[in-house]
Order: sequence, then C-alpha cells, then structure tokens
Amino acid sequence: TNTVPVTLIADGDSSNSTSSKLTYHLGADYQLTRRNLLYAKMDTGYKAGGFTAISAYQPETLLAYEIGSKNRFLDNKLQVNLSAFYYDYTNQQVSQTLTSGPFAGAQTVLNAGASSIKGIEAQTTWRIAPQDSVDLSINYLDGYFKRLSVANGASNLSLDGNRLIQAPKWSVAGGYEHT
Repeated sequence: TNTVPVTLIADGDSSNSTSSKLTYHLGADYQLTRRNLLYAKMDTGYKAGGFTAISAYQPETLLAYEIGSKNRFLDNKLQVNLSAFYYDYTNQQVSQTLTSGPFAGAQTVLNAGASSIKGIEAQTTWRIAPQDSVDLSINYLDGYFKRLSVANGASNLSLDGNRLIQAPKWSVAGGYEHT
C-alpha cells in the first residue's frame, strides 16, 4: 500500500490530501531449456492524487501486462531478450501550462480520462571478448490518449487519440563496454 500525504499552504490557508491503494505483481515463468526462459506478468501501479494552487487531481492507476523471453546463445556469449507489453492507465496525471485567464503561465496537473501504451522491445548483449561487450536495444511504442481534454482559453480542447508525450514511436540505443 502506498500512502502519500500532500500539504499545500497558500495565503495562510492549509489543505491536506491523503490517498492509498493496494498494488500487486503476479508472474509466471517457464524454463524452456537451461538457456531459454519464457515469462508472463501482470502488475498494478499507483500514483497518489493531490492538488496545485489551481486545482485538485485524482490518483493515477496502471494495469500492466508483459510477456517475453530471455535467451542465451553461443556458449553464453550472446544474450537476446524479447518482450511485448500493454499498459492501461486510468486518470493518468498530465502537466499543463495555462495560456490564458488569471493563472496564465502557471503550471497545473490534470487527469487524462484514459490512456494506453503497447509496445515491443528487443535487447541484445554480445560478449565479443572476455573484457568487451556490445549491446543494442530497439523499442517500439504505440502510446495514445483515449480520453483527454485540456483548457483552451474559455473552452476545453479534446486531445483524444493523440500520442503520449515522452513516448517516442521508435527508440534505439547501443553501447560498448570494456572492463
């Protein structure tokens, strides 16, 4: 259980907010061979709600599913991990800078009604010599808001179907390590 108290003191007034939620992890794996593992897992996540000087926002919850495999080849010199996942957010917390009205320029937090991310990841590490290794990771993300409205002057603007921020469709990373 995660409990996060929040206190805001503005103009001599004091406000409090407390929230909590039980989270869990379920998982199963199967050792296909000495060097090949298959797994599946389901997790829940939680981020407490709170408030800014402008408005209150609700807790964010996450339901996450993942399946994958972890594999070693070439006498343990090559590791290849593959996974596919789906994240389903409810009330995802999103920051917004207000552009008009009495709070123009201020930042607030609001809740997206719902959003989701599905993706795949491939990660490899190849030990090319006893002290040298090369790694490569390729990720694909399809993340979007199912429901999100933000303030746009005196009205709300629907951003349903737009991609999530900080969730690039493709990312590639690589490296070399000498120990």
